[in-house]
Amino acid sequence: MHRAIALAATLLLLLAAGSRFAATAQDGGTAAIPAVGEAVPFIGGDGTEVARLTVTEVVDPFEDYDASFGAPERGQHFVMVRLEVENISSRPFPIDPSAVRLQDADGFLYSYTFITRPSEATEAEPDLAFQEIPAGDTVSGPIFFPVLNDVELVRVLFTPDSDRLVFLADLTLPTAATPVPTDEDEATPAAAA
Repeated sequence: MHRAIALAATLLLLLAAGSRFAATAQDGGTAAIPAVGEAVPFIGGDGTEVARLTVTEVVDPFEDYDASFGAPERGQHFVMVRLEVENISSRPFPIDPSAVRLQDADGFLYSYTFITRPSEATEAEPDLAFQEIPAGDTVSGPIFFPVLNDVELVRVLFTPDSDRLVFLADLTLPTAATPVPTDEDEATPAAAA
């Protein structure tokens, strides 16, 4: 019980900081939280990298669900996070979508939920489910969250154990696949006009 309270207090302190930088046990120092599309190394108990986790896409709001089987509660909407997990170790790596969380700008956390999507969508890409990923394999899939309307989402977090917090993505940054416009890029259309 004391361990859970200590973890909760530690999480609140880290999350309340609101900084793009956080002290992590992953690299032994201060590390930048990656943008969507950037891989995050997951360090095992022996100090070696065992997996790479990448938030490849965030869809906010996510609207391709079957409302006849459940819609978001009043004042909420769904958000989809697509997560890719590559096991680079020689042993199975467990992944649990319930260990992934979203954090808003006020520090509130959102846990995953199950939604019903059209059968074609689910067949094309099944939801990410709890599983042991075989050595050398990669899995990917969507995870869904009910989120309050009109909040700014700022981070995707991974809490695989009660004593572990891994920052997966800073949602306030441009995605790794999105080029940041330069002054030249912005000036080019005006010059052509």
